[in-house]
Amino acid sequence: MAYLKKITNREGNIYYSLVEGYRKNGKVKQRLIYNFGRLDKLLLNDSNAEETVKRRAQEMIDTRLKSVIQTTIDLNDKKDPVSSPKLIGQHILESIYKQLGISTFLAEYDQDHQYNYALDDAMKLLVFGRILAPQSKLATVIDFQAKLWCSQQPSNSSSNSSSNSSSNSSSNSSSNSSSKSLTHNQIDRSLDHLDQIKDDLQLLIHQKIASTIGRDSFLVFYDVTNYYFETDIDDDFRKRGASKEYRHDPIVQMGLFMDSNGIPIAYKLFRGNCVDVSTYLPAIDQVKQQFGIKRIVVVADKAMNSKDNVGRTSSNGDGWLFSQKFRGKTGSPKDIQDFILDQNGWEYNHNLTFAKKSMIRARKVTDKDGKTTEVQEKVLVTWKESYAKREKIRRDGAVGFANNLRDPEKYRQTMRKGGKKYLKMTLKDVKTGELVLAHPFLDIDQELVDFDAQFDGMNVITTSETTMDDEHIMAAYKELYRIEDCFRVTKTHLKTRPVFVWTKAHIEAHFLTCFIALVILRLLQHKIQHQLSAGRIIDGLKSLTAKYAAREYYETNASEDGIALLEMLGVDWSDRYQSIEKIERLRRLHVVGQ
Repeated sequence: MAYLKKITNREGNIYYSLVEGYRKNGKVKQRLIYNFGRLDKLLLNDSNAEETVKRRAQEMIDTRLKSVIQTTIDLNDKKDPVSSPKLIGQHILESIYKQLGISTFLAEYDQDHQYNYALDDAMKLLVFGRILAPQSKLATVIDFQAKLWCSQQPSNSSSNSSSNSSSNSSSNSSSNSSSKSLTHNQIDRSLDHLDQIKDDLQLLIHQKIASTIGRDSFLVFYDVTNYYFETDIDDDFRKRGASKEYRHDPIVQMGLFMDSNGIPIAYKLFRGNCVDVSTYLPAIDQVKQQFGIKRIVVVADKAMNSKDNVGRTSSNGDGWLFSQKFRGKTGSPKDIQDFILDQNGWEYNHNLTFAKKSMIRARKVTDKDGKTTEVQEKVLVTWKESYAKREKIRRDGAVGFANNLRDPEKYRQTMRKGGKKYLKMTLKDVKTGELVLAHPFLDIDQELVDFDAQFDGMNVITTSETTMDDEHIMAAYKELYRIEDCFRVTKTHLKTRPVFVWTKAHIEAHFLTCFIALVILRLLQHKIQHQLSAGRIIDGLKSLTAKYAAREYYETNASEDGIALLEMLGVDWSDRYQSIEKIERLRRLHVVGQ
């Protein structure tokens, strides 16, 4: 490879020359390409002579490189194809993976166990495959593993054997890829080990993020979703339950914790028939004990807002920030409804499109001993004009749909369109009109429709933090959408379901790899300040490929998103041909932390 050489003689004079290294009879030698001369003499005619020399040298290097590459490609066109492009996007993922300390942790774990493969290699294959080519474990081993980039050059692609022997030696020493492919049986066995250390890995990742990026353990976000299995068989863990995707397959429930940066903290799996509200307390207990947290305030939606959850949370010294049900004549707190309908105390913005007010209330709950007690909580009510218009359109649509149905269809069909809640049923003789035990008569409950219309545009949040100001409460609850986005990413981009493993240990390990993949994606998004969505990041990473061209240079390819991602990470990828050193440098990008 040609490079600019700088020599200082005994008199202190500096000389610049362009030289090229090569091998002869097993020894490294140099040949002169161009002599630029003494720097002091060059400065007489050009005050920026040193910069000029460097620029001219780089131009000459680029010209020679393109000539060599084109010659090699032309020669190879007459021979067998050089090689198929290989994925290099996983190098960026590997840089984050290593900065989280996972490789070091698994290497230490390997020392205590005897098996013929590295658990770290298995984990990386599963995690990177989940991001770049989500599929079954068998397909990951057979298909995805073969597409990964290896630093070694093809033996049939060189026009200069002596040069290649030098670059191959360099390539082998810089490659971090395992030379031995993993088998499906090895991946299968690795899942048992990953299940045993899943809690330790979650703690490790939490501590690394907390010490580098920073993490507010006081305020966390929690939500629950479920993932299905394409099977008819239930067991002690996979159970049929209320599927978020309205499927009839067995499912497992997953509760996920997220920090204020949108980065997942921890997760916990539950049986499929475990209702959302019952996951809250066990998940809180686990994350507090696992991470050594004394007190946390959990932000969640109204599904977690029950008397038992609030009471136990208060008894444990923790806090809550939940949305609150307030519609309907049954099941909603009467004092909150009265507070909403009271016209006094509202604070409006300047154009009257938003309003809010708050109060402190005493709430009856059930403590951890099963006794009824009272807790103090702040209630924040907000109204938004655009939300009010949207709710009216939805309600009018549901009522209109119900009105257009014949009696036998009303009760059955309106369940799907939201109109069931506005139906009331009596028994009526269709001939005489007398209400008797004869024919069901269904009609719109206009009184309930009018009652609910009073709450259009309203939203209610309750919190244990009675001294928290209204703006902070609204800002905290607004971030809850990010956890929904986490679930969307796992299901849409990481294709976490359907789950193809079936033992409990393997299911736990599968979700561990999905969790780590999600954390890596969120860290990457955090690094680039969310300028690209998770989907665009994944597409950009998939587009990054390399194919051997000549000597130690590779022909690379990247989409617009791939190039944009690299630029945001401080990497210039404008050249079509990149050196092996630059490709390997992607494994050492600093992503976690400042």
